[in-house]
Amino acid sequence: SSQFNDEEDHDLVVEDGANANAANGHLPSSSTAVDPNADRTTSLQTYLHILKGNVGPGCLSLPWAVSVLGIPLALATLLILCVLTSFNCWSVVRWKRRHAADR
Repeated sequence: SSQFNDEEDHDLVVEDGANANAANGHLPSSSTAVDPNADRTTSLQTYLHILKGNVGPGCLSLPWAVSVLGIPLALATLLILCVLTSFNCWSVVRWKRRHAADR
């Protein structure tokens, strides 16, 4: 036998205080409607998350990589990576401009 009876309507409390019906796709009444954009991140917050996610590990791993490779090889590797990154950025912009004209 099942622990829960499927015919009973169980009101479960979710984090935002709405009932379980709202979490199951049932629209809440207009008095309890929640703004869907309330929990969205702003452009600045998104930029800072990306910056922290990319710069943080780079700052932690770059000194170790230079100590392993040595300064001459590390500088050559960084130069190659800079060229590849710049080329990829340029390629994305070129692709965007080419395909944006199709709209």
